[in-house]
Amino acid sequence: MNAKPQKKRADGNRASSAPLLTFVGSDKGGIGKSFITTVITDLMEVTGTVAHIVQVDDQDRLPALYPGRVTTVVPASLDDLRRDPAFIVAAFDPFYAAVEVMMQERVPLVVDVGGPQQTVASAHVV
Repeated sequence: MNAKPQKKRADGNRASSAPLLTFVGSDKGGIGKSFITTVITDLMEVTGTVAHIVQVDDQDRLPALYPGRVTTVVPASLDDLRRDPAFIVAAFDPFYAAVEVMMQERVPLVVDVGGPQQTVASAHVV
């Protein structure tokens, strides 16, 4: 069985059937969401697709594994929201910017939503 070679696009990625937007999340922490994110990202790389990652969490693991390819979103704290409810929108600006790049350049985006942030992210992203 011979696979057809995939055409390369202008950005160096091969045209693939990989989804452009993938969310990995759960409301429970410590169950392997970041591990699943790395598996998805690495599988895309095996097929010649370089994905970008947005983590809605403040951890060092993904930026260390994929330097220059991870955008971190740190949701607003309750104190910040009490002072200014619009702060949540500003906190997610990096996410919205990454989605714009994904749409314009057709670069896959994997979004890793940390456990405690799941509720906040689902209310403002989806």
